Amino acid sequence: MLLREINETGEQESNTLAYNLIYNTLFMRILIILLAFSTLSFGQNSIHGTVTNAAGESLDAATIFLIGTKHMVASDTDGNYQIDNIPTGTYKVKVAYVGYKSIIDTIDISTSQKINYTLAGEVFQLDQIEIQANRAKDDGPFTKMNLKVEDIAKQNHGQDVPFVLQWTPSMVVSSDAGTGIGYTNMRMRGSDQTRINVTLNGAPVNDAESHNVFWVDLPDLMSSTTDVQIQRGVGMTSSGAGAFGGTISINTSKIKINPYVEVSSGLGSFGTKRLSLAAGTGLMNYKYAIDARYSQALSDGYVDRGTAKLKSIYLSAVRLWEKSSLRFNYLNGSEVTYQSWYGTPASKLGVGNDDLSSHFNRNIGSVYKTIQDSINLFSSDRRYNYYTNEIQVDDYGQDYLQLIFNHQFSSAIKSKVLLYYTKGLGAFGEYRPFDPIGDYGVKGVDESVEIFNARRLRWLSNHLVGTNIDVAYTRSSKLKFESGIAYNIYVGDHFGNLFQDSSVIFPAGSKTVYQYYKSESQKQDFSYYIRSIYDISPKVQVTADVQLRYIDYTIDGINSDLRQLSIHKKYVFLNPKLGLSYHPTIKQLIYASYALGQKEPTRGDFVDVLNSPEPQSEQLHNVETGYEVKLKKLHLQTNIYYMGYRDQLVLTGALNDVGATLRINVPSSYRLGWECDVKYRLSPKILLESNLTISRNKIKKFDEIIYDYTNGADRITNTYTDTDISFSPSVIQSTVLQFNPDSKWELAVSSKYVSRQYLDNTSSSDRSMPSFHYQQLRVNFIPMMKKIKSCNISFVINNLFDKKYVSNGYTYSYIYQDRIDENYYYPQAGRNFMVNIKLGI
Repeated sequence: MLLREINETGEQESNTLAYNLIYNTLFMRILIILLAFSTLSFGQNSIHGTVTNAAGESLDAATIFLIGTKHMVASDTDGNYQIDNIPTGTYKVKVAYVGYKSIIDTIDISTSQKINYTLAGEVFQLDQIEIQANRAKDDGPFTKMNLKVEDIAKQNHGQDVPFVLQWTPSMVVSSDAGTGIGYTNMRMRGSDQTRINVTLNGAPVNDAESHNVFWVDLPDLMSSTTDVQIQRGVGMTSSGAGAFGGTISINTSKIKINPYVEVSSGLGSFGTKRLSLAAGTGLMNYKYAIDARYSQALSDGYVDRGTAKLKSIYLSAVRLWEKSSLRFNYLNGSEVTYQSWYGTPASKLGVGNDDLSSHFNRNIGSVYKTIQDSINLFSSDRRYNYYTNEIQVDDYGQDYLQLIFNHQFSSAIKSKVLLYYTKGLGAFGEYRPFDPIGDYGVKGVDESVEIFNARRLRWLSNHLVGTNIDVAYTRSSKLKFESGIAYNIYVGDHFGNLFQDSSVIFPAGSKTVYQYYKSESQKQDFSYYIRSIYDISPKVQVTADVQLRYIDYTIDGINSDLRQLSIHKKYVFLNPKLGLSYHPTIKQLIYASYALGQKEPTRGDFVDVLNSPEPQSEQLHNVETGYEVKLKKLHLQTNIYYMGYRDQLVLTGALNDVGATLRINVPSSYRLGWECDVKYRLSPKILLESNLTISRNKIKKFDEIIYDYTNGADRITNTYTDTDISFSPSVIQSTVLQFNPDSKWELAVSSKYVSRQYLDNTSSSDRSMPSFHYQQLRVNFIPMMKKIKSCNISFVINNLFDKKYVSNGYTYSYIYQDRIDENYYYPQAGRNFMVNIKLGI
C-alpha cells in the first residue's frame, strides 16, 4: 500500500514537473517574442510633414531621404511625405526637387515627429537668373515699396490698378465714373499719370505720345500680377517715359508648380459684375508651364450713364532650363466705356458760391446748345453727366506681346533679352449739334447748309515695337555691374471720320463717311545705361548709375482743328544717379541718393500751342534720404525728399481755339516733403499699417494768362510768386487696421485723407478742391470645403460713411466784366459694396 502511494505520488510529481517544464518553456518563448516586439516597437520611429516652396505651393514628387541609409520617399500631390521604421539616432535628411536648391538638415530621432520643409527661391532659382534692371534692390538707396501677391489679392476687388494701390504712400486716385471701374487715374507726390513711369515685365506701358497710362485698357491686370514695386521720385533707370513722380514696375512672370483652376466672381453696387476664369498646367516635366486667364467686368457707374464693359485675356507660356528661361506673354484688353470725362459743374455739387442758373446762362450756346442739354443739367443730381448721345462712347483695345529670354552664362554673368510689341486701335465718338460745316473743310456740299448736327469718330491706331537687352556682371563679392540698351519705335495715326447727316450730303465717292483730318506720328526712343554697385565695407554700399537717352519725334499731317502740323524734334538726355546705403545693423538701412531726370514734352504740349512759346524739355533734380528698420513687430520706412524742377510744364489757364488747356514751362519750381510708412504688429491678431506724407509744393514765379471778352479778347497776364503747384495736396494720410481672429477670418478698416488741392497754379481757394476723406471696410473669409482646394469670400464696403467728396477736377477762367471761374469736378460714389468669391479647384 505504501509502495502504491509512493508510486502514485511519484506519478503526480512527474506530471507536475512535465507540465511546469512545458508551461515555462512556452512562457519564455512568448516573453522573448514580446520583448523582441517591444524592442522593435520602441526603437523604430517615423517622420512626416509637407514640402512646399516659398510661395506656399506644395511640391509633388519631391524626394526626402536619410543620407547613408535606404530610407527614401517621394511627396504626394499635396506635398505630404512619411518615412517609417527609423531606428533611434541622429541623421542627415536631404530634401530635393528638380529646379530648387536642396535642403540638408540634421535631426535627432527618438520619437515620431512632424517636420515641414520649404525650398527657398523659385524653380531653377529664376529669382537669381532673371534680371529686373529697373527695380531697386532691398538695400538700394532709392525710396521704394514692394507689394507681394498676397498684398495685391487683399485689395483686388475688380477695380482698376490705381484703386488697388490707393493705400500706398503719397497716392491719390480718382475715377471719372466714380466707382474705380472704367477711366481711372492716379497721382503720386502730386505728379499725374503722365509723369509716372509704368512697366510690365520691363516693357514700357506709358503711351509714347501722351505719356499717359490708360488703365481701362488693362482690366483685371492685378489678377495675373506676381508682385509690384513702387519707386517714388526719379528712382532707378527705366525704359519709356521719364519718371518724375515715380515708377511702377509690374511683374507677371510667375511659375506655379501645381495644376490649378480658379474661378472668381463678384457682384456689387451700380450693377457691377465681375467674372474671372484662370487655369494653369503647373510645371510639366520640370520644363514647361502654361497659364491663361479670361476676365470680364461690367458696371453702370455711379455717374449717370457712366457704363463700362471691360474684357481681358492673359496667356503665358514658359520653357525652363537649368540656367535659362524663355517666356511668351500675350495680354489683350478691350473696353467700351460711356464718356463721363466732362465733369460736373461746381454749382451742382455745392462747391463754391456759383449759382447753377448763372453758370447755365453764361454757357448757353457754347456748352449747352439744345433743350436736352438744359433738361439734363437741371433735372439731374450730383451724378450729372454732360454726355447724352449714344455715339458718345470710348471703344478701344490693346494687345501686348512679349518674348523674354533669360540666361546665366556663369555664376558671374547673366543676361536678359526682351522683345515686345504693343498694338492699339480704337475711337471715341462725339456729337456736336449746330457745328459750322465750314469747320470741316468739306467741299462739294450744298452751300446753303451752314450748320449741321455733327456725329464723328476720332480714331487712334498705334504700334510700338521694341527691345531691351540687359547684362549683369558680378566682378567680385564686392563689385557688380549692370548695363543695358533699350530701343523702341512708335508709329501712330490720328484721324477723324465724319458721318453723313440728313442735312449734309457728302461728295460722290465718300459714301457715308468723310475723313476730315489725319496726322501721322513717329517716335524713336533709344537709351543706354551702365550701373555699378560697390560694397565699400560690409555695412556701406555705393550705387552709381548713368543713362544716355535719345529721342526723335515727328508729327506730320492735319490736326483735328484742321491746322497743318509739321513737328520734328530731337532730344539727348544724360541722366546720372548716385546713392549711398549704410547698414548700422542687419535690420537697419540708412540711405541717401541724388538722381537727375529729364523728360520731353507730350504731343499735346506741341499740338495745343498757339500763341505760347514752344514747349521745352523738363529737368528734375531729385534728392532722397531715408531710414528703414525691420524688427519682429515693427517695420518702419521714413524719408525726406526734395524735387527741384527746371522748366516744369504746368497749366497756364489759357485756352486754345477748341477749348483745351495749355501748359507752359515755368523756370523754377520744387517739391519738398516727408514720407513715413509704418507697419506695427499690435498683437498676434492685430496689424496696424499707416503712412503719412507732408509736403510743400511751390512755383517760384507763375504767369497766369486769361482772356478779357468784355471788349474783344484781350490777353491778360497775372503774375504770382511762391504759389502752389496744382493737384499737389500738402497732406496725404492712409491707415489700415487689420484683425485676424483666426486663420479663417480677416477684418480690415482702411481710411484715407487728402488735404485741399488747387485746380490751377494761383493758390486761389476759389479754384480749388476741398479736402476729403473716406473709409473702407473689408472682410475676408476662408472656409474649409471638401473637394475644393481653396475658397476665399470677400466683402467690401467702399466709402463706409457715405462721404460726399470729389477727387479730381479742372478749371478755366476768363473775364467778362468780372472774372469768371468755371470749375468742374468728378464726384466719387457714396457708400457702395462689392462681394467676391474665389474658388480654387
